[in-house]
Amino acid sequence: MDNPFDAFNKRLDNLERMIGLLLHNQSTPVVQNTSKRYLNSKEAAEFLNLSVGTVRNNSHIIPHHKRNGKLYFIQDELVQYLESSDDRSEPSILKYKRRKK
Repeated sequence: MDNPFDAFNKRLDNLERMIGLLLHNQSTPVVQNTSKRYLNSKEAAEFLNLSVGTVRNNSHIIPHHKRNGKLYFIQDELVQYLESSDDRSEPSILKYKRRKK
């Protein structure tokens, strides 16, 4: 009686060989996933712990993108904004307006 794992090992070896050939013959480099998380005004307000109105009214300060009349925020840009906000250099709405819970 044949060992059932022999057939499995042969198929696994074959798959590894084919993957190796595909990676070796690949002409374009593998691009890492650079997807960004886009937030709408409500999600951005929750992320910043502000009201939606405060976020919309202060969009001239908060980094955003506008498409078809709608505001979109990239989460990484909001984090960068929070980390770069210096109380001495620029007015930050985050220290004045906190969302009521």
